[in-house]
Amino acid sequence: MKLTVLEAEKECKTNPAGNGYIGTTSVSAHNHDCIPWADVLDVEVTANLGVDDISEAKDYCRKLAGSGWNRPACVFVGDRQLELVEKCDIKFCGKSTAVVGAACF
Repeated sequence: MKLTVLEAEKECKTNPAGNGYIGTTSVSAHNHDCIPWADVLDVEVTANLGVDDISEAKDYCRKLAGSGWNRPACVFVGDRQLELVEKCDIKFCGKSTAVVGAACF
């Protein structure tokens, strides 16, 4: 599978806070599966997503505006069926990221 530079870079963050991250990582830093943002019951959490259509965010890690989180995060269902927010480990963009899956000519 060939990836263009733009496709490869969307899977990484370009700044420490992860502002603008639009990748498809859907697992938290401790390997919890993220739930779809549309299924999150806490409206205070989803209000900070900064998207027009919450379904577009799917279950992907996203930077929560004004949340105090210093990197993208997601929601998972923990013990006792509680919704918990956890940070996601998103790698930084760099030269090696831009060529992942790309053919060299």
